[in-house]
Amino acid sequence: MRLVQRWLFLVAVLAGAPARALVFTANTPADLVDLLPGNGVCSVLPQPGPGPCSLRAAIIEANASAGSDRIDLLPGLVYRLTLAGAGESAAYTGDLDITGSVQIVYFGSDATRPSVDANGLERAFTISGGNVSLLGFDITGGNATVPTDRLGGAVYVGDAAATVNLSYLRLHGNRANIGGALHNSGMDTTVFASELYANEWVALFSGPNYGAAIQNYGRLTIVAGSIHGNFSSDDSGSAALGTRGQDSRLEVANSTIAQNAGTGIQGYQAGLVRLRNVTIAGNAGFGLRHDDAGDVVVASSVIARNLLDCALDAATTTELAGYNLDSDGSCALGTAGGNLSGVTDPGLVPLRLRGGATPVVAPLTTSLLIDRGHPVVSDIGCTDEDQNFVDRPLDGNGDGLARCDIGAVESDDDLLFFDPFERL
Repeated sequence: MRLVQRWLFLVAVLAGAPARALVFTANTPADLVDLLPGNGVCSVLPQPGPGPCSLRAAIIEANASAGSDRIDLLPGLVYRLTLAGAGESAAYTGDLDITGSVQIVYFGSDATRPSVDANGLERAFTISGGNVSLLGFDITGGNATVPTDRLGGAVYVGDAAATVNLSYLRLHGNRANIGGALHNSGMDTTVFASELYANEWVALFSGPNYGAAIQNYGRLTIVAGSIHGNFSSDDSGSAALGTRGQDSRLEVANSTIAQNAGTGIQGYQAGLVRLRNVTIAGNAGFGLRHDDAGDVVVASSVIARNLLDCALDAATTTELAGYNLDSDGSCALGTAGGNLSGVTDPGLVPLRLRGGATPVVAPLTTSLLIDRGHPVVSDIGCTDEDQNFVDRPLDGNGDGLARCDIGAVESDDDLLFFDPFERL
């Protein structure tokens, strides 16, 4: 499904909500509660009709509604949480607790995107039920590092949540003991075209796989995402993206995990880790690590220029013969299925925005990644567009035959103008 189609679909979903659904506009940045919840209008004043509406008040009113409601955010506003009180679960203090179906959205210029600042009080959002969509804003300042609240610095998705979509978000400057920005226990959670950076794992438990950016215990899909610059408080090298548990499922496509202070992706007894057209590069720890039993499937992906590209336990079931590249041979790719193993200089340009929604690590036009991906666009081949929503395949090497590139980014002519010595 193409980018424009996705946007049209999202707009149709929002416009086509049932008649009973309510629409609130969070028109004040003040962190105040709704004083008459359940009356169908949002107001921080003790009056029967609409009044000033805070984000917290809108969520309280939406929780009290039986419908699937929508909350519109306004350009440039910073919704800063100031009502302290961790442990409360109805959105009156501390984090914003979502217990029913709601969409919290901003459609507008990236330059005027609003933000939700948890202000170090607690995490920003707890999603404990319903179908929930968060779209188009920043989440920062989340803190989940106290005994009653250790999971998900920005967003916690509980196991009773239904379908959760986190789209076009930027999650940064959050911290937690497990999942610096996001903790997912939900069974149908998607992170789409979102950027997670500068989030922190605050060391508490032993082991480096508790997710400086994301920790997954449920079923999580990441598409067109960028996870970079995440770190741990004690420099122990926490994984940027951790996934654990025999019932867990992590699927990543058209995404970049790069330049994190520890490992890129780490699984522990994970039910499934599936990577397709993913770039894992320049991480200070392992690129991809999996401990103990579990299934790891990697296709059309590049794992390169990490401290060590792969560390896959002998008990892990791996399927790696599918047009992949590593730079040090540690992934044991071999040469079957179009793999390229031990390519010491894969020709990668450092992380930056290159026309898409999220930063990428792109290949130079001289890179061996160019036109070396799966020859077929299909569910078992390469994806039909890259992380920047550029159609695949392109003829990147100029031989007259269009074929997918390996990794998250399909090469285009723009990279001809970058310094060839600018390498990751």
